[in-house]
Amino acid sequence: QKIDSFPIHYVFNQGKAFFRGDFLRFKILIIPYLTTKLRQMKKWLILLAVILSGTAYAQSEGVEENRDSLFAQGLGYIIKPGYVEWDSLQPAPEHNYCAMLDANGALFTGTAYKIEYGKHFEFLRHDEDSAAIRVKTIPFVNGFRNGVARVIDPMQDFPFIEAEGYEWEMEEVEFHEMQFSEWSKKIVFTFSNFEEEYDDVSAMVYFEDEYYFSLDGTELTDFKMWELVGSEGMSMELAFDEYKNKYLCLTLTTGFGGTGEQYGHYETDHSRLYYDIPPYDCGIRTTISNIEVLEDFKPVKK
Repeated sequence: QKIDSFPIHYVFNQGKAFFRGDFLRFKILIIPYLTTKLRQMKKWLILLAVILSGTAYAQSEGVEENRDSLFAQGLGYIIKPGYVEWDSLQPAPEHNYCAMLDANGALFTGTAYKIEYGKHFEFLRHDEDSAAIRVKTIPFVNGFRNGVARVIDPMQDFPFIEAEGYEWEMEEVEFHEMQFSEWSKKIVFTFSNFEEEYDDVSAMVYFEDEYYFSLDGTELTDFKMWELVGSEGMSMELAFDEYKNKYLCLTLTTGFGGTGEQYGHYETDHSRLYYDIPPYDCGIRTTISNIEVLEDFKPVKK
């Protein structure tokens, strides 16, 4: 007779027999019974695991399909007919790469869109930001940003939802850029010494006994050149021993163009994805375009 056909009360009685000392009968009858049952349970457990894994896979597939569907709906609403894909535009070298040209090489007028993914940013792709997606719409007039640009989350900001009380949240930046001629001014700068400090992504320079003057010798007590040029710009152009204790006539030129590429770290990548509008690192900038040592300058200190 097959061991697994024994009724359970018989098996129970055999178990009591083991405790009464009849070990041989227990070994012959009960251990094979338990072994058979465990094998049957193993088959059922494997089947259950397969069913659960299939269910989980189907659920994950459903989540991905739903995500893709929402993404497609969001893009369909955000990207209007006539919008131009960003990669079809080219930066204009004659405008410091901060104006955009269309496919025909003309200064672009219209609205461009750009889709950015957190997983494409070096300092965002290793954490929860890697799943982030942003759609950026940028209006242009004659190659320059002009109008209200938007940064939209197509997975959360659902403008196609018309539920009562639903608020469509997005970042908006208004631009009024245009082509204009550069202009320059001259000041006189002097210092006795300098000290430079470096970190992983930038440099700072500190000048001792620094003074600023107009060309007629009048001291400019409220002038702060680092606010215009930046500490790195001053370091690159002025931090040299041959300039110590000299009166330097600096030509400061202001125009529209590249403001300097940001060094990569988490904060810059985070800002770039969630808030910044392309073309990046563009705006009003002031640079030191010329340096002349003045031999007979007569300062008038206040």
